[in-house]
Amino acid sequence: MVTSHEPDIAYIPAADYYRLFAKGDRYYRGLAIATSKFTDQPLLRSLLIVRKDDPAASLDDLRGADYGYINKSCSSSYFPPALLLEKENMRLNDFLNIMQVKPGPTWQGLIDAVVSKEVRATMIHIGVSTRLFTPNCCR
Repeated sequence: MVTSHEPDIAYIPAADYYRLFAKGDRYYRGLAIATSKFTDQPLLRSLLIVRKDDPAASLDDLRGADYGYINKSCSSSYFPPALLLEKENMRLNDFLNIMQVKPGPTWQGLIDAVVSKEVRATMIHIGVSTRLFTPNCCR
């Protein structure tokens, strides 16, 4: 509906808005910006998660790795690595093997996918990370 311009007003997550904008669609414009319920600001810091026994020390060490994300509008698991890689003139799909993971409550599904080795890495909102980790599982 949004891409065919049916609604006059729509809530569009930032990732989706920028996708439309990048394709040259200027039908919608920003009227308000959502704030994070965690930070009360229009930003959300994400934390890169790997298992504690994983040798990766940076995003560069994860080239070709299975990477878990919630959906392509997710501001904590999908958008941050895409932006980090874009700064290096790389595309997310070319750098990582992205795999959609069921989030579970408060990103728990992403952590579970890393712990069980379903994926090698993911990113979650930094504010929830301390509530999710069990001792010695991840770093």
